[in-house]
Amino acid sequence: MTNSIPNCLCGGGKAGERLRAIDWTAISMGRPEDWPQPLQTAVRIVLGSVFPMMVHWGPDFVTFYNDAYAPSLGAKHPGNLGRPAREWWEELWDELTPIFERVLAGESFHVEDGNYIPHRNGHAREAWFTHSHSPVWGDDGKVAGIFLVVTETTRRVVAERGLQQANENLEVQLAALRASEARLNALVNQAAAGIAQVDPAGRFVFVNDRYCALVGRPREELLRLRLQDLTDPADLARTMVLFQATIAGGPPFEVEKRYLRPDGAVVWVRNSVTGVRDADGRVGSALAVSLDISDRKRADANQAFLLGLSDRLRDLADPAGVVAAGTDALGRHLEANRVGYGEMRSDDATMLIEASYTDGVRPLGGSLTPADFGAPNFACLRQGLTVVCDDVTTDPANDPAAWAAIEARAFVAVPLVRDGRLRAAMFVNHRDPYLWRPDEVALLEDAAVRVWDALERVRAEETNNRYRALIEQSEDFIGMAELSGVALFINESVRRMVGDPPGFDWSRVRIADFFPPEDYAFVERELLERLRQGGQWQGEVSLRHFVTGAAVPIWCKAFPIKDAHGEVVAFATVSRDISDQKRAEAELREANDTLEQRIATALSERETIEEALRQSQKIEAVGQLTGGLAHDFNNLLAGISGSLELLQVRMAQGRTQDAGRYIGAAQDAARRAASLTHRLLAFTRRQTLDPRPTDLNRLVADLADPIHRAMGPRVVVDTVAAAGLWTTLVDPAQLENALMNLCMNARDAMPDGGRLTIETANQRLDEQAARERDLEAGQYVTLCVADTGTGMAANVMKRAFDPFFTTKPIGQGTGLGLSMIHGFTRQSGGQARIRSEPGQGTVVCLYLPRELDEAETVVKFSEAAHTGQGETVLVIDDEPSVRMLVAEVLTDAGYVAIEAADGAAGLAVLRSGVRIDLLVTDVGLPGGMNGRQVADAARVLRRDLKVLFITGYAENAVLGHGQLAPGMHVLTKPFAIEALASRIQELMGA
Repeated sequence: MTNSIPNCLCGGGKAGERLRAIDWTAISMGRPEDWPQPLQTAVRIVLGSVFPMMVHWGPDFVTFYNDAYAPSLGAKHPGNLGRPAREWWEELWDELTPIFERVLAGESFHVEDGNYIPHRNGHAREAWFTHSHSPVWGDDGKVAGIFLVVTETTRRVVAERGLQQANENLEVQLAALRASEARLNALVNQAAAGIAQVDPAGRFVFVNDRYCALVGRPREELLRLRLQDLTDPADLARTMVLFQATIAGGPPFEVEKRYLRPDGAVVWVRNSVTGVRDADGRVGSALAVSLDISDRKRADANQAFLLGLSDRLRDLADPAGVVAAGTDALGRHLEANRVGYGEMRSDDATMLIEASYTDGVRPLGGSLTPADFGAPNFACLRQGLTVVCDDVTTDPANDPAAWAAIEARAFVAVPLVRDGRLRAAMFVNHRDPYLWRPDEVALLEDAAVRVWDALERVRAEETNNRYRALIEQSEDFIGMAELSGVALFINESVRRMVGDPPGFDWSRVRIADFFPPEDYAFVERELLERLRQGGQWQGEVSLRHFVTGAAVPIWCKAFPIKDAHGEVVAFATVSRDISDQKRAEAELREANDTLEQRIATALSERETIEEALRQSQKIEAVGQLTGGLAHDFNNLLAGISGSLELLQVRMAQGRTQDAGRYIGAAQDAARRAASLTHRLLAFTRRQTLDPRPTDLNRLVADLADPIHRAMGPRVVVDTVAAAGLWTTLVDPAQLENALMNLCMNARDAMPDGGRLTIETANQRLDEQAARERDLEAGQYVTLCVADTGTGMAANVMKRAFDPFFTTKPIGQGTGLGLSMIHGFTRQSGGQARIRSEPGQGTVVCLYLPRELDEAETVVKFSEAAHTGQGETVLVIDDEPSVRMLVAEVLTDAGYVAIEAADGAAGLAVLRSGVRIDLLVTDVGLPGGMNGRQVADAARVLRRDLKVLFITGYAENAVLGHGQLAPGMHVLTKPFAIEALASRIQELMGA
């Protein structure tokens, strides 16, 4: 029904009048061809319009609609034509009714983009329409119908809503992007590394906060600069070559370089640079991640400096050169104005400046007093504290005027303290205020120690060279060796004494090389063992001539050499060839033998004269040794041998006023040497024990006062004594030593004070408990020492019983205390156990086997005097002074003493009918029979004879590996007079 009629609807003018004049009611059901011509024209206009149009009469019937409206009907076209309007849009009638009512009332009505859900083609689907409703007036002036123009706008509305939703989604995405960008910026600014983005020309595009702090410039300034403006000129060329290669598409690179800050400071960084590609894959910028490595660079430089300093000092041989090299190196490395070194004078009040490095200021010299340097500063140095001052004008402890006089504004002074006394100091000055870094102070402290150590080495070498020159000029054989027998030094006289075979390597000689094999066993047993215990040895021995093999008789004196801890580490010997003397003695004996044969009647007189001459010659030889090289050698070892050598020198000088002090010091050294020997023997479990039934509660009570005094006022001491405590079979003297050692260890673990608990208890160990403690099942008495100190880590606790292991600083412990306790306890048939945790304290428990006998009572010397009833004691010792000492003690106590110088003489007395109540014998005896053999032989002759061994060292092979037979006892040299008298009284009364 479409045609070419223009797209218009005539609703006014004459045509409109004619339309209104049509009897719509009459023609509403007629055929179109029967309609009046004006109506047909109007209808054609409507039907041909591109706008969807329809006309219905009244509210009920649809008169017609054009082709443009047909698509809106869907499957309802064309069957709905002529049907009531209610049936057309039944699903929309509730919405359309108000509109129709208003139009039928004469009101035009327009809806823009109305939203409806029509049923079309069998489906209900949301749709939008723009529709205009106009009333059609009848001849009677009333509304007879409705003219409707409608356009479906679904596509436009959907498109517009889609665009709106897209816009809203875009806004959400943009907001999320902005939030993400803010989070990213915050994260980047919080990064520990500096991050910067630069364009191909090196201009900064982006920098984070850390990068700004790293280079010392604000962000606004950096964004106006280039990478080239910050880089140290020395690193610029290499950096830019790598940067341009990355911008050109090359791989990322890393480089260590320097940045220059505005204040002139240099910052070392490690840069990791990566190219940033755009959407097309081209590198449009570079991202640099920078880490500050200035501290590491300074640490590397400081370490390299210290190594170089040590190498430089190692090659120097004079003290002045050492000081000059050390101060010069430090001054140049630290770029300081002055570096100096000074040592305290003997008055301990002034410091002598030995050398100083200067740059732009005058050097210091002469002496400094506390007033010159500042009394508070000197006080800190005496306490071993480094003094650091950044600016003397702001430090109340310093006088600015005094420092201005020496052109110093900032300084560091490092003390060098030895044995609790300020010995020297090294100082560094800056002319201007200077903020000292911790690594610089640490470097100074390390360098000061290295310079001091180098000085001590050089001075020791100078002293050794002087001593060596004296020793080399001596005609006697002077040597030094380790206890293992390796020779450390021998002078030239030895070659004259024992020969110098061609090609002989004197650098590898050992002590055993100088003796025939049959004689070295004696040397090892007598000489070396005495030295290991800290004693001296002298006597005649024979050396082997290296060329002829003949024996060379010598008179030898040997001295132990101890380290700073009092431990014997080597020994020295002075020997003289007595071959001429021996030949003279042999010739004299031969002459005497001839004379005896020829003059039998004068034999007795000749023997007397010969003996007198022999004694005179021996005395002369001894006098020559002591009056000649022995005096020089003792002076030579004056700094090593300690108080005994000083005493000898003072006596030779006639200065006896300090003799008591030197003797006291020598006695103290002897006690320490004996204590060390006991410790060494204890941890090897080779000492000779004298076990006796002992009450641990009584032993702890007797030691209560010494323990309280040793602990000091800051440590609370508690003792927990178990009721009904069993006795234990143990050496009480060794147990007392062990308890005191444990208490001393506990005190050292509580430097700020604490609580020490000593507890005894009875323990019954079943099979499992005993196996856990490496013991036999049975009954034990425990002695536990607990402290609230620093405790031990697990790895330290595992090694606590190891010999020589100690966590104490050098000079404050030998590492033998706990190992001695462990060895002594194991040798006594028990066990030692330790529990400890860091910060929780330590508990050490000793498990000792139960013994039913009561402990013996020790009798003091004063109580033992004159208690004898004429009993006879045989004393055997090859040392006359020892025999004399024992005999005097016996006589004072009311006993009869018989003396013998060796085993053979003693055995002769035992074989006689003389009454012998007690045998007192040394273990090491000359003549081929030792003390144990004499005692065994005596027991065969006199079965119940009591025996007391006195020995200066462990003779395990003789005494049965620390276990004595019943009735045999031991007393270790050196011993107190009271101890000897008390032991003899105990044995006599047993």
